[in-house]
Amino acid sequence: MKKQITLITMLLAIMSLICSCAQSWDSDEGSLWDNATYSESTSLGEGATTFTVKVVAEDKEITLTLRTDETVLGTALHNLGITNDPSFFDTVNGMVAKWDPDQAYWAFYIGDSYATVGVDDVTVDPTADYRLVYTK
Repeated sequence: MKKQITLITMLLAIMSLICSCAQSWDSDEGSLWDNATYSESTSLGEGATTFTVKVVAEDKEITLTLRTDETVLGTALHNLGITNDPSFFDTVNGMVAKWDPDQAYWAFYIGDSYATVGVDDVTVDPTADYRLVYTK
């Protein structure tokens, strides 16, 4: 009988440990915005051309007003630290979109339309409405 009680106690302890680990994994994820470089709309950069990019993730949107002398949008975003690469980025404003395991990525919009070209194929246009949207 003592062996059975000891075995049951050990099983309960293991199950409790597994459950507490599962709960802590869920709570550790937090918000994407916890890692954001900018959590509020802001202006940055220097240069002759001023344009805006909206960063949209979860239920939040900020507008970055950017100044640059670059002519290619991807290069401007990368040089200003908004993306981690001028062409194929997975990080925007410090927030990472993980394809594996989440199938998450950053969608690029010009106006209301999903862009048919990448940011490295777009000439900076001060009148354009650029959006980078976390998509899952």
